Amino acid sequence: MKKNGIIKRLMFTLCLGHNGGYLQFGGYSKKGFTEEPRWFKLAHKQDFKIGVNRILLGDKPISGYQIGFVDSGTSFAYFPKALYTTIKTFMASYCNKQKSRCGRSQYHKKNGRCFPFRYSWYPNGPQEFFDTFPPFIFEMRDTRGEMYEYTWRPSEYLYKDGNRNEYCFAFYEQNDNYIMMGGTFMRQHGYIFDVENERIGIARASCGGKPYSPAYYSRSKTWPVANEK
Repeated sequence: MKKNGIIKRLMFTLCLGHNGGYLQFGGYSKKGFTEEPRWFKLAHKQDFKIGVNRILLGDKPISGYQIGFVDSGTSFAYFPKALYTTIKTFMASYCNKQKSRCGRSQYHKKNGRCFPFRYSWYPNGPQEFFDTFPPFIFEMRDTRGEMYEYTWRPSEYLYKDGNRNEYCFAFYEQNDNYIMMGGTFMRQHGYIFDVENERIGIARASCGGKPYSPAYYSRSKTWPVANEK
């Protein structure tokens, strides 16, 4: 497109929401952005990998996973096996500490991936349901040397499993030792892929469908994520 003069810059922007989004070529308009984009240098020129400083699960810091691979072609997020196990162990401890947590459900880390959603407990939709889960925070150092906290909210790391009244983890384990930042990780954020300058811009955004909108989370609605297993 640049060679043909259609666009001036080798850049594209992708903004994924819960129900839609947009793709922009040749620059970025910050449409839907709720903050200024922060820029991150690519770890490797040949692909869209960026550095991750550490991960915060509640007040528990996790280090040792230094690379995040931004891949919108993958519906879900994928974590190294050890990190995946650490997250499940943390969730078991968090959820089972108080009955009001995690949708009032006991969590079994061995086989557990899903949490039942009961409309009688949350008649206005899943906002209060999501509020019973903890956020995951990924700390990343930007090109100015400042730390950026990328918050992965429960409304993004959980998805509605088909027609069943339950929400499941939108992430899986993998053999690779990097974090695959797939579609569920990218939701409600704008990503600017600046190919010429070898960097990625990230900003919190509302790209389509509000994450806590009762109108969107109706009984007839299905979470718009591919049913990969």
